Amino acid sequence: MSITGSRGVVDQRDLSGVIGRHVLALLTLANGPIGRYEVIDSVWGGRPTQAVDSTLNATLSRLRSALVRAGGDADAIIGEQGQIEFRGHLFTSDYHDAVRAGDRCVPMLHRQEFAEAWVQATIAFSIGNRRLLAGIESEWLDHRRDHLHHLVCRSLAVVVIAAMARDRAQDAIFAARELVRREPHSDRGVQLLVATLLNVGDRGASRLAVHEWAVRLQSELGVLPDDRTLQALDRSINRRSDLAKSLAELVPLIT
Repeated sequence: MSITGSRGVVDQRDLSGVIGRHVLALLTLANGPIGRYEVIDSVWGGRPTQAVDSTLNATLSRLRSALVRAGGDADAIIGEQGQIEFRGHLFTSDYHDAVRAGDRCVPMLHRQEFAEAWVQATIAFSIGNRRLLAGIESEWLDHRRDHLHHLVCRSLAVVVIAAMARDRAQDAIFAARELVRREPHSDRGVQLLVATLLNVGDRGASRLAVHEWAVRLQSELGVLPDDRTLQALDRSINRRSDLAKSLAELVPLIT
C-alpha cells in the first residue's frame, strides 16, 4: 500500500523492508492509537528478537522522516503511554481510496448515474486488486484482504451493470467473467454473466454458464443449485431480451 501527502508518496521504496511496510500499514489501517505490544505481536508474532524495541524505534524514526518528506508533520507518528498512533489527516492511503470509491459507486448505480458509478467502481477494483502487503502473513491482514476481496467483487458487479447500461457489452462480459472467476460458487456471478451474454443474444453461452456453475457447485462443494435460482435463470434465458428490465432486476444483486 502507499500513503500520499501534499509533497509526495510514501511507498515500499521509502520503508525499511518488510518490517517498515508492515508497521506503516498496521498504523494506517488502525484509524487511531494502537498498543505498542500489539504492534510488536502483529509484526514479530511469537518470535520477537531481543532487539525488538530498538528495531521498532528505528523503524518508526524512518517512517516519520519519509512522512515529513511527503508533506507531513514531525508528529505524524507519535508514541506515548505505550500507544503508537499515525495521525494521517494530511495523508490519503490507496486502501482508503479504494474503500471510498467502492462505497460511492453503489448509490450512484441506484441513482442510475452509470458513468460515475463506472469510474468509481473501476477505481475500487484497480486498487483493491493489488494484494495487500504481498509476502506478509498475519491474522489482521487476512481480515483486511477478505474485506478487499468483497470490495473488488462488489465493484466488479457494479462495472457489469454500468457497462451494460452504457452499451459496453464486451466490457460487461469481461467483468462478469472476472467476477465468476473470483466467486466461482456465487449465484450473483452467474446471474450477471448470464445477463451480459443474453444482452448480446448468446443464449447458448448463457446455458453453458449455468451448466458450468451447477457442475462446480456439485463437484467442489457437493451441493445442488437452488431450484428457485435455476428457475429464474431459465426464465431469463427463454424470454425476450429487455435491457431496462434486466438492469432493474440486476441492481439488487450488488449488495
